[in-house]
Amino acid sequence: MVTAVLFVQNAAPNSITQFHDLISNELPVPLGPWSFDLKIFLNNKYSKPSNIHPSQVPNRYLYSLQLSYLPQKTITIINNTKSITTVTSLTANVSEKGSEVSNSKDSKDVSNSKNAKLKEHFLKGCSLNTTTDSFDLFVMNKLQNLWALKQVIKGESGYGYLINVANINSEDSARGHETFKIRTSNCFLHGTFKGFLIEIEHIETTASEEAQNIIMSFSKSISKIKTLIEVYKFPQGRLCFNVLSDSKLDYESDLCQQYSDALQF
Repeated sequence: MVTAVLFVQNAAPNSITQFHDLISNELPVPLGPWSFDLKIFLNNKYSKPSNIHPSQVPNRYLYSLQLSYLPQKTITIINNTKSITTVTSLTANVSEKGSEVSNSKDSKDVSNSKNAKLKEHFLKGCSLNTTTDSFDLFVMNKLQNLWALKQVIKGESGYGYLINVANINSEDSARGHETFKIRTSNCFLHGTFKGFLIEIEHIETTASEEAQNIIMSFSKSISKIKTLIEVYKFPQGRLCFNVLSDSKLDYESDLCQQYSDALQF
């Protein structure tokens, strides 16, 4: 999965309506409403060794992203270099009497699936932990001497679509169609409307040799996203598709990176 975020600053209401009509004409599969919450923290320059002047301390940023379609997760990147993903609660299969079911096949399958995802996240250079509080709340309550909350950007009235479009790249004519997830949202900074966000995800529906080459696969997916924007005349805006690491692509961390790049006010 490769994503990009398009941000249309100060979008007019009629342009937002026209875009939804455009997507509806493609007979999409509705993904339903969604929302997001992006918090931006700045490091405290006075929290430093005594022999260093505050003016010598560079600005460092911490971005914390919560997406309603990834429930109970908080994705955090620090200074565009490190990624942390936290889960606010654990789910367990329980019987009617409330005791944990530890020997059922379904329970083991779920556990194995979760462990595989955790291992994959670790191997891609990201850390993951489970806590009872979201990480942004932990930062505000426990690390307030290190990080100060500067901005809270909220995405509201969002809606998602799954669309299949006729092949948009001539070199892939044998594929027949391309599949994308498109999520839109109105963005607000402290209650003030700032613009219209479009999250675009290209879904690779078939395995290919190119998928083994991360750079080539990523470049082709971004090319298809750009072609989709051009062919379907998406609103003009700032398109962000940077990733945290070129050699270790990670869906959640890269998405947080793209949100932090796009929502710069």
